[in-house]
Amino acid sequence: MRTLALMLIAFACSLIMQAEPVGPDITNVVEAYDAYQAEPDRKARKALMAALTDYSGDPTSETVNAHMAVLGADTKAGKAKNMRESAVATADHLQPVADVLPQQYAEARYVAAIALFNWRQDDDAIIEMAHAQGLAQQARADPEAAWAKPLRYKADAWGMAMGAYFASADKRHPSDEEVAAVLAEYGADTDSLNIAAASSEEAEDELRFCAGNLEMKPAMRYPAGGASRGMYGALILELTFDDEGNVQNPEVLASVPIEGFEEKSLRTVRKWHYKAAEGERPGETCRLTRENVVLPLVFQLN
Repeated sequence: MRTLALMLIAFACSLIMQAEPVGPDITNVVEAYDAYQAEPDRKARKALMAALTDYSGDPTSETVNAHMAVLGADTKAGKAKNMRESAVATADHLQPVADVLPQQYAEARYVAAIALFNWRQDDDAIIEMAHAQGLAQQARADPEAAWAKPLRYKADAWGMAMGAYFASADKRHPSDEEVAAVLAEYGADTDSLNIAAASSEEAEDELRFCAGNLEMKPAMRYPAGGASRGMYGALILELTFDDEGNVQNPEVLASVPIEGFEEKSLRTVRKWHYKAAEGERPGETCRLTRENVVLPLVFQLN
């Protein structure tokens, strides 16, 4: 979340929209934004949000900068109610120019979904997160959109964690089919989280990948705090197996809601081993080497 906050705040340098001439409608926003920048306390935030709510014109560089500044600060502070308010307001404001500012729009939708889940444990957050997944996946077609891949995996991970929470609580939540329908609106799918469908395709002259099991020993141990206890999280890894089934070059694609324990998790993953099933003959009828295997893990915070 800290990285996302910095990304959100730093976006102004790349803003490509031209500001409309300052008129009566935008004056209150400019003044409230200046006051917020000078002293970003609760009173200044409230005044700026009120000015942004009252503004009904098209997005300008000033109004977009103001929205993103509040959202960045709220995301960094981590107060779910405020995050929800500013994320929804930002997404609504950016929607008309989403094709111009796809990263900022997708990130606002992403934060809005997280905030709804953390604030109210509302199952609508799963559908909202699916929209963020779809937007990020759609943007990956652009080779210049380096932000899209990490956001897609973070959104995937949040969707998994939310689903696990609602299932454990035996609460109604959107089905896989409902989520898939949202993703389909963006031309996206859920195959990327299937370990049986590694990202790399097998060449026709290659031995097939051995049937077997990934021995995840030692077990992954997840840190937890009082605020997160009883909640669910998700970790998405990308693995490579060598010709003996050992894990090589593991990478953490996403870790939610906890960040910052990537190195610890990677030390654990490097000790894991893929073991061929009984009757398989690695090197003769099948192989253990494989690249770009995406492995999702869901865990409960105790």
